Amino acid sequence: MSKMRSRLAEQNGQLRRVFGDFSKLWQATGEFWKDERRTRYEKQHLTTIGPSLQRLSSMLGQLTDSVSDAEKELLDDK
Repeated sequence: MSKMRSRLAEQNGQLRRVFGDFSKLWQATGEFWKDERRTRYEKQHLTTIGPSLQRLSSMLGQLTDSVSDAEKELLDDK
């Protein structure tokens, strides 16, 4: 695996881990913060993060595949 593909895969994994950690912390926060303000905050600021990060992760995967394909094409020319 090339340095660039490796770095993209590493960053994608890190993104998933950090979001997983955040999700666990947010759930734990919900055990103590149970009012309307929390619900409103979650709806206004957090509900789009998961789907957005999922799309970003998917795009990083596609970018990694494209880099791999480009590297193969460059090697075939030699």
